[in-house]
Amino acid sequence: MDDAAVSLLRKVSERKPLTEDECVYLLGFPEDSPEADMTVCFADRLSRIANDNTGEIGA
Repeated sequence: MDDAAVSLLRKVSERKPLTEDECVYLLGFPEDSPEADMTVCFADRLSRIANDNTGEIGA
């Protein structure tokens, strides 16, 4: 796994904000990469925490 991505995901897990460039970096990995998978997992977890694990429907 990419060392810079690991460092950024560690920063996310510590609830520290990412810069726009850091976000762009994490979103630049192929969708089937381990880095993309971990980024989606962190986003899902933080979204659930922020919304008290309630669902949201958008249209």
